[in-house]
Amino acid sequence: MERRKSGGSCGRIGVTLGESAHRGKEVRMVTLVAIVFAGVLIAAPATFAETEEHADHGREQHSRPVEGRPVEGRVFYQVCQTCHGESGEGDARQNAPRIAGQAEWYLIRQLQNFRSGIRGASPADATGAQMRAMAMTLPDHQALLDVVAYVKTFPERKPTPSIQGDPEHGRKIFLQCAACHGAGAEGNELFGAPRLNGQNDWYLVAQLKKLKAGGRGWHPADHRGFQMASVTALLENERDMLDVVAYIGSLP
Repeated sequence: MERRKSGGSCGRIGVTLGESAHRGKEVRMVTLVAIVFAGVLIAAPATFAETEEHADHGREQHSRPVEGRPVEGRVFYQVCQTCHGESGEGDARQNAPRIAGQAEWYLIRQLQNFRSGIRGASPADATGAQMRAMAMTLPDHQALLDVVAYVKTFPERKPTPSIQGDPEHGRKIFLQCAACHGAGAEGNELFGAPRLNGQNDWYLVAQLKKLKAGGRGWHPADHRGFQMASVTALLENERDMLDVVAYIGSLP
């Protein structure tokens, strides 16, 4: 009788230890996201101040119109469509993401980052270097606004899934991501978080790998990229990446 009782206790202890380890992982995930989230809130006033400063500088440097002109942007997009597609649908063979449906503010920021070397200048980011070279062909800030305005005329279509993952496991991981990217992965300009819903799944996986490996988020001026690179610590392996991206792809 005592032997059976002891065995039952060991079984219960084993289960308890397993549950404790799982809860410990969840606590670490929540703690890391909370730290990064707090950093975003603290940095927000400075970021807004920088944005206003750059806006003022832009008003001094660029003559009107300061808003994008789709008709003019179509001319510049002829270079872009070689990789991104005629309607901004993206192309895995060219490592070019879907840009149709992405937020205007995010497209503008990333083009600015490519042009300034904040993104695409790392030796570990060969595809980013290609994009940086393309961004440099835009003659000025007005042209940048024009091409983005043209991209915003593209229809939004849900991409075809191309990866295998466990959406249910991914849902649990994404609970942490939703703090910045939104429950529907719609993005949030306040936190500098782009829209993920509607993006090609292969591209999301590639960027998570790049952020985790240091190919993105390394530049001192890339505050948002650094924060996102820190968050990838939540993803312990490639399976976690595939699962969370599979969940994003399942969102309506």
